[in-house]
Amino acid sequence: MQDDLDSLRECNNKWLLDFNIEKCKVMHVGHKLATSYSISSADRTLCRLAEEDEEKDLGVILISDLKAGRQCREAAWKAVNVLRTIKRHFTR
Repeated sequence: MQDDLDSLRECNNKWLLDFNIEKCKVMHVGHKLATSYSISSADRTLCRLAEEDEEKDLGVILISDLKAGRQCREAAWKAVNVLRTIKRHFTR
């Protein structure tokens, strides 16, 4: 994986592009092996990528154990709030 990150960095240097290091994260799916990854920033310093157990992308919550419990709870919570709003405005 580190070799792939290095290859991406070389490609970005060739095309004069930069990664937003703050948005680059690592999530270990299905295991908790002690691995770390790094990528060089625009000023050529080596930055270790932050490790996350949970990430929200395009409205979908991804969790390292791939369980959908949190996604379902948030969807149910939003639906209940919509129903409360509808009830509050139309039951009078």
